[in-house]
Amino acid sequence: MNQYQKKVASDKGVPDFFPALVPCCIGAFSTDTAIYIIAPLILISYLFGGAFLFMEFEDWTFWEAFYFCVISLATVGYGDVTPETDFEKIFTVFYIYIGIAFVAGIVGGLVGLILGGMLEEERNEGANVTTPGGKSAWYQLNRDISEILRACVLIALLTVIGSIVYRLNEGMSTVDAVYFSMITLATVGYGDIDQRKESTKIFDIFYILIGVPLMGLAVSKFAKVAHRRHQQRWVKQFEEQGVTMDMIRTIDRDNSGTIDRHEFLSYILLYIGKVKAIEINSINELFDTLDADGGGTLDVNDFKVHLETNKVHVVNV
Repeated sequence: MNQYQKKVASDKGVPDFFPALVPCCIGAFSTDTAIYIIAPLILISYLFGGAFLFMEFEDWTFWEAFYFCVISLATVGYGDVTPETDFEKIFTVFYIYIGIAFVAGIVGGLVGLILGGMLEEERNEGANVTTPGGKSAWYQLNRDISEILRACVLIALLTVIGSIVYRLNEGMSTVDAVYFSMITLATVGYGDIDQRKESTKIFDIFYILIGVPLMGLAVSKFAKVAHRRHQQRWVKQFEEQGVTMDMIRTIDRDNSGTIDRHEFLSYILLYIGKVKAIEINSINELFDTLDADGGGTLDVNDFKVHLETNKVHVVNV
């Protein structure tokens, strides 16, 4: 993977190991194309390949084998379908761990792209709402409530869909149907309720592949809102308390007696958990490396000197 592809992957929130899990041939495609189209196709091929192998090993039907592959890679594991021989168990271990790593790469990439788009939207919205208090506080409260409500609606919708299918198709009680839907979406899968019909297992395949990632995104909304509210309270307290001499000495990293914008920004981002100290240090080291003339600013000449010194080839975008 070249320098430009690494940068794109980093910008989009794609896990570093993701490109290594897909064939080299997709390097000619954009990262978005690889995540949205090619990687899911490879995952489907992996599921089908595993299904056909388990059909041979266990003498299962195609849907039983495919169902087993899906609930295994999704870490649900109801326990109603399991391998029998030692060879099949060893094969299953390798199949699961390789598959889970790949699924983690795909889901991580998709979540990174989705959250990246959400953050970009928040930045665009925040451009018109910059002052604390007043309309800004009301806007933020409405946004938090809206996100929580959307997450609750999504969770309820997924639960209702699963409950209706399990209630009608398997004859479960309403409580059992809701219970079974929730433990499936949470990837717990106790195995205390059996599914008898193949049609239910076919539904589980799509329900798990679609519902589990959506449930993960919905639940993450609660943590995101709680974290954002904590940050807002801290910023408000910081504004009300003002800056003390002790704080100036803490923030003033170059001991100049004053706090510049860079020091203040680094301190705030570090304190509210947006970045880590090692990340700030790495960025500062990168800036110093690119600042060829040591002037404290970057211009075209600095980049030219850096490229010539390190013999880095610029990738045309």
